[in-house]
Amino acid sequence: MRSETGPPIPTSERTSSAILSESNVIKRIVVVAVLMLLAACSVDRATGGPGEAVGTARTGQKSLGGNVSPDAMSIIVERCEDHVGWFCDGDYGAGFPDDPPIFNSCTLYPETCEYRNGGGEAVANPVVAPPSVDSYDGMVSVGPNCNSPQNAHEVAWCTGVLPSQTQRSRLSAALSRMAAKGGTCAVSANIGQTLLANNQMKIASNYSFGGAAPGNQGANGWIVLNEYWANTAFDALHKLIQFDSQGVSHARTLQQLLAHEIDHLRFGGAHADPDGFETANSRACSDVP
Repeated sequence: MRSETGPPIPTSERTSSAILSESNVIKRIVVVAVLMLLAACSVDRATGGPGEAVGTARTGQKSLGGNVSPDAMSIIVERCEDHVGWFCDGDYGAGFPDDPPIFNSCTLYPETCEYRNGGGEAVANPVVAPPSVDSYDGMVSVGPNCNSPQNAHEVAWCTGVLPSQTQRSRLSAALSRMAAKGGTCAVSANIGQTLLANNQMKIASNYSFGGAAPGNQGANGWIVLNEYWANTAFDALHKLIQFDSQGVSHARTLQQLLAHEIDHLRFGGAHADPDGFETANSRACSDVP
């Protein structure tokens, strides 16, 4: 017996419910595809840490990622879009250092983020403002009177705090690298380790200059450093590049600043350049050329 189903309904006469059902099916297919793609990304990132690029091992050496502006001063070495659940503001389709998730992750885990300037050099996070330079950082009191500090450097010492565990680790690592250079650098490193162990090294947050130390005091003195060096420019992969009044560039890191201030402790307030970037051994005992 033949079934009477009637002629097919023309497309134009499909009910709205049928169209809605078809639309829901398409949406489900798209959702499933997206979930599968995200799952694949998660597998690729399984061995990475916070802020690391997709498929990149923790070697400290990463390649540039994302489409970036050719005239960008500096870019982060990965894309915001590589992170599931992160909101990306769409700058050239890449995660720039000022994208909120990138900025927050790199503030919490700075070792996992690297940046390159226009010449391809590894540099410090360009979003974080560096301290200024002056030539009076070695002309401070041996034991500043914190009831009446005489200058910004002494205020920084009096209001500074002891390094956090992370900052202390970076300070110790920088001094160990300095010691490994031997000679006068090893002497400076030993003074630095003594100050660190005796809580005579402080970190200042509300401080516009790089650091300070009283001249000719050796291990009996003290050092105060702007937090920038222990938080942002703490090694050669995160160096700050500054230019002096003659247009000469100076690569600066935590280790270079420590060598600089320890030179003041050993030899007084003299600098090797008019602007106060370098001291006798700050370049030789640094981790950057």
